[in-house]
Amino acid sequence: SSGVESAVQSAAGAIKDVVDNYLTTATTEPTKHNYGTPVSVDAKNHKYRCSVCGTEKLEAHNIVDGKCTKCNYVPLDLSTYNAAITEADGIIANSDGKYTADSVNAYKAAVDIAKAKTYSTQKEIDAIISEIQSAQALLQKARVTITFVVEKEDGTYTTDTKNTDWGESVNLD
Repeated sequence: SSGVESAVQSAAGAIKDVVDNYLTTATTEPTKHNYGTPVSVDAKNHKYRCSVCGTEKLEAHNIVDGKCTKCNYVPLDLSTYNAAITEADGIIANSDGKYTADSVNAYKAAVDIAKAKTYSTQKEIDAIISEIQSAQALLQKARVTITFVVEKEDGTYTTDTKNTDWGESVNLD
């Protein structure tokens, strides 16, 4: 039985040495990370993932000449997109009889479809802008009737009625 006890004590001592050595090296030797190439996660940051331990770290993009020098992220230019949306929303909100109701509804539907699309590249954004701008062709100016009433020198009145598109100039003959 003492041979078994001796073997168990020897094994326990060996295990204790391994654990003590691990604890000593784990607290004194830093983990060597291998982060590799970062991957873009959004418009502001990219992330690195350590292939050794799985640790992740975020870092801001370093944009030089329109491209991140670390992950090759290219920021999207939304200025023309935002301007097209603002213009479309203004047309829809302020048509004030300028366009037929049916054409404004068709335009709004086309713009809403374009606005609902997702994008991840500048080419996709440019295509959406084109759709929004092209939808303006759906707008039809409303027809208006203008009646001119002219008082003559003798106190009588004449009327002249003209039909035209909203916003067009009309001359009195």
